[in-house]
Amino acid sequence: MELTDGDQYNNTNNFNLESVSFVRTYKNTNWQAWYVPFDVTLTSDVLAQFSFAKFAGTYTEDDGTFFISVARMREGDVVKANTPYLVQAKTAGAEAQVPTDYRRTLYWNPNLKLDAEGRARVTLYNNSRTTQIEVEAAGQAADGTLLWNR
Repeated sequence: MELTDGDQYNNTNNFNLESVSFVRTYKNTNWQAWYVPFDVTLTSDVLAQFSFAKFAGTYTEDDGTFFISVARMREGDVVKANTPYLVQAKTAGAEAQVPTDYRRTLYWNPNLKLDAEGRARVTLYNNSRTTQIEVEAAGQAADGTLLWNR
């Protein structure tokens, strides 16, 4: 799934994604709002292209002037989903930002049906960190027998 800045996307159904990326065209290198529906762990690769800042607090001067303070984020910090941040591109232009994927459950399907031979084929995509996977299957037969395999 690719989310493009400026396009509206609404889906109230639950679904699994193989991958997600966010493409935004940065017209300049000014600070801009950042608000996306997935977490992003800030790596050295991400920070080579962008600076991020989180909101740290607010205060008001005696004359009524309102200020928002921010704190610059560092490598290893996590930009949380659905939370406002600031981002500054180091160069202008279209940039794709792909979050690092650390899911532990790579495939879940509570409605998987077996064929006449008792088999099912599934396709899954590994996360960003795992080099070996452990497959575990559990279910229930039509007669109520519990099934489990690892």
